[in-house]
Amino acid sequence: MLLPVESENEFKVAGNPVKFTGEPEETVRPKPPHLGEHNEEILCDWLGFSAADVAALYREGVISH
Repeated sequence: MLLPVESENEFKVAGNPVKFTGEPEETVRPKPPHLGEHNEEILCDWLGFSAADVAALYREGVISH
């Protein structure tokens, strides 16, 4: 039920409880977001910043892509 995650740090996550005979074991490969990948989504959608506000933050070096 607990699956090891393929990463630099060893840890386990809960796997699918349904197992089928003859099917390969499930593997987990985390894909962490890149630095700044979700800046616009978080700042605009969640926090209500305008596109101009976000552009200013990029321009001033407060956040980066």
